[in-house]
Amino acid sequence: MILGIPDGDNSGKIRFSFYDVGEIVKYESSDRYNRIDGTFQEVGSIEYRSNYKKTDDIKAPMKFTIVRVLPNGIHEEFW
Repeated sequence: MILGIPDGDNSGKIRFSFYDVGEIVKYESSDRYNRIDGTFQEVGSIEYRSNYKKTDDIKAPMKFTIVRVLPNGIHEEFW
């Protein structure tokens, strides 16, 4: 599923992937920006989610990893 997110004159797209039971496996975006070598550059971002636990009828992931995809294609885990 791809979701468009507007913010004033800016917008972005996030692609969601789900487990069969509806939990988010990961989501990806290719239109994010980070400061690299002193300038803002467009990068990708992938967040993986897992280890879902149910509390008070709400399921939430207890583990996640965020990976930045640099302009040269290198994947850099940073959270």
